[in-house]
Amino acid sequence: MANQLLEMEYNEHKLKAIAKILKSEEKLISALTSILDRFFDEKVSESEKQRVDEIIAAEKEKDELNSNSFSIIHLHDKNEDIFFTSRNTNTLYDLMNLFKEGGIGFMAKHNYTVDSIMLCFDDYSCISEEVYKALSSALVDNEKISLEAHFEFDVNTLEFRDKKQPDMFGFDLTELENIYERIHDDIKTEFENETLFDECINELYASYDEGFNIGM
Repeated sequence: MANQLLEMEYNEHKLKAIAKILKSEEKLISALTSILDRFFDEKVSESEKQRVDEIIAAEKEKDELNSNSFSIIHLHDKNEDIFFTSRNTNTLYDLMNLFKEGGIGFMAKHNYTVDSIMLCFDDYSCISEEVYKALSSALVDNEKISLEAHFEFDVNTLEFRDKKQPDMFGFDLTELENIYERIHDDIKTEFENETLFDECINELYASYDEGFNIGM
């Protein structure tokens, strides 16, 4: 869950007097946190509180997903294939974040080997194609498997499915890059960026025929 470091200046003599009473930095932090929570409860509107609560709940759900789930990934380029599991890559947004910010896109465009590209993923573990197929068959019913993704670097596509979209769906990677670049803003939180990204992807799903498609 996202926490932001809060830095501020305060008179050192007053701070020392307060610290002397509280006797520990942990108690001082706890007291300041309580004051901020009380200010939030008193001053923030009910509609804004509801929005914040929804964000916190979504971030908690994402943290639990990252802790308890893994994705199955297939990388293909020309005649090379590699199959592996990965943690902390549990949404299409996570994949595109790695593609744009984590080096996958750069490496793919400069013809790095798929073994090298795999190193961009977090907590990865190589598996055989047979194991991959078995995990793929279990995706819908196994709560620990979050998604299945096939990067086809030779034709610049990403085939993707998860529990919300259990049918394999194909995207043009350039189109996904354009969507990511259009909505991504360092000023916004990652939750806000991912929400906007998902809205754009849902529009793509709705605009294509049911089944396997390649977005162009």
